[in-house]
Amino acid sequence: MFSTVMRFALIAVILAVAAKAQPFVYDEVRSWEMESPAGIAAVPGAAVAVAADGGNLVIAWSAGTAQSRISIARLDGSLRVVDGAQRDLAPYFSGFDASDPQLVAIPSGYALLWLERTRSLTRQPVYVIVSRLSKALEVETTTVVNAVSGDAHVRLGADDDVVVAIGLARYAIGSNGSATWNALGGEVDDIVLTAKQVAFVTHVAVPPSSCGVAGCWVPGHYDAHVVIDSINRDTFSVPYGLPPTAFAINSDGSTAMVTWRSAAGEILGAREALPPRSFPESMTAPLRLGTSTEKVPVMSSASDGEQWIVVWSTQRSGTQSDIVGSVVDAGGATHPLTIASSSASEQRPIVVNVAKGVFLVAYEIADGFHRQLAGRYVTFSAPHHRPGAK
Repeated sequence: MFSTVMRFALIAVILAVAAKAQPFVYDEVRSWEMESPAGIAAVPGAAVAVAADGGNLVIAWSAGTAQSRISIARLDGSLRVVDGAQRDLAPYFSGFDASDPQLVAIPSGYALLWLERTRSLTRQPVYVIVSRLSKALEVETTTVVNAVSGDAHVRLGADDDVVVAIGLARYAIGSNGSATWNALGGEVDDIVLTAKQVAFVTHVAVPPSSCGVAGCWVPGHYDAHVVIDSINRDTFSVPYGLPPTAFAINSDGSTAMVTWRSAAGEILGAREALPPRSFPESMTAPLRLGTSTEKVPVMSSASDGEQWIVVWSTQRSGTQSDIVGSVVDAGGATHPLTIASSSASEQRPIVVNVAKGVFLVAYEIADGFHRQLAGRYVTFSAPHHRPGAK
């Protein structure tokens, strides 16, 4: 028989565990006005780039109608731009639009990538630009990495070197802005670089083929590969109809999370320790995180070393989208999240870990022709205390 003291102690433990497992989504903070670049089709990706560096939050976004630029700014704990901590970067090429920024923290400051293109109605090349910024957000070097076709996948990762994956090639940019490249074994969907480990998720299309008997065809599929430090750790096949841009990967230095959308619309995930030893098993029996009605949802994941948060967009009706997600706790259990849902369209999310038990989800709100960026904190601390509040 339990004593009264033991019963109360057990109840306290259960309540503490339950409280810890329940994330708290804070009210939305709207900021960072955006001007839609007319005639520029956005590539699938987050609307805003966010880097969390020792509790410092830096964001980058595209704005401007006459000629879009890249703006970069430091935020305070209340998600407001710090006075004097915003820089507006004009396009590298005159007459071009700058859009689709990506941002990562590096030891000397930050690496910022963006795309530049003209507003021509004909198919034109897209230029990939990468700048190294100081901690004070001053530009130190700028490199024109390459010109790519409009549908090429471009992803940025960084450690001591800035690493850019473009299509079938990987570029490493040194501190002086020089770039070296090597070929990759497939079309890059996403890249993460943590603790000197480069992780890619790539795909190779395998079209339908004849099985040698009249009227018999082998269905096409995609062979997807998870590559860590140039070693192919896993190969798995997904249905041919799955958009290859629906793969994403991230790492917290000790574990990696690969997420993708199945042909049936499920958002699936596989989490493994680094270096991964059982990705084949985890991908054939993945975590079921939720669903998305979008064929190519924008997905993002982040970890604080204990739990992962995965967020994505899903279409509510017509062209209106919501931001939803899932928490994956240390034991592998999943907990659904609703991040943002309103009469407007919330879309193109990104999630970053700010501190232990504290995450930031940023996204775009589109209401007619008006665009605005917004953010919400998600915390696991109890009682919940707004990060940055006095």
